Amino acid sequence: MQAALPVGNQRVRLHYANGSLCQQDDFLPQVTEFDLWWKEKRFAPQDGRSSNGILPFMNLQLAGQGLVVGIGWSGQLAGRFRRDGDSLYITIGQETTRLRLHPGEKIRTPRILLLSWQGDEPMDGQNALRQLLLARYLPRVTG
Repeated sequence: MQAALPVGNQRVRLHYANGSLCQQDDFLPQVTEFDLWWKEKRFAPQDGRSSNGILPFMNLQLAGQGLVVGIGWSGQLAGRFRRDGDSLYITIGQETTRLRLHPGEKIRTPRILLLSWQGDEPMDGQNALRQLLLARYLPRVTG
């Protein structure tokens, strides 16, 4: 998935969390701020496990709004957030894939969740994600 977001000259912050590497800072929240000029944040888990080193959920905070990005993939995902002037470029997907599909063959690719939210705090986006997961994705006991 590739997207370009017009962000003007506003402050842009990317909230994310470490994954687990069996270290003291496992799941520690992180923030990267993108200044007006070029800044880039790349991420990929280690050794092909989707939460090995970084969790596959990010929360992009803009002025009064934001975007939660989730990647549903159990393999080697990768992403890049790059600011260039008044645009933020997002690229997310499989880190390396080299294959050929023959007629009739198909594979599953990463599922990408984009959830826009309104508010001034990144927790507004986290709460919107929780509400969406509860309403649409979590299994129900009664079916």
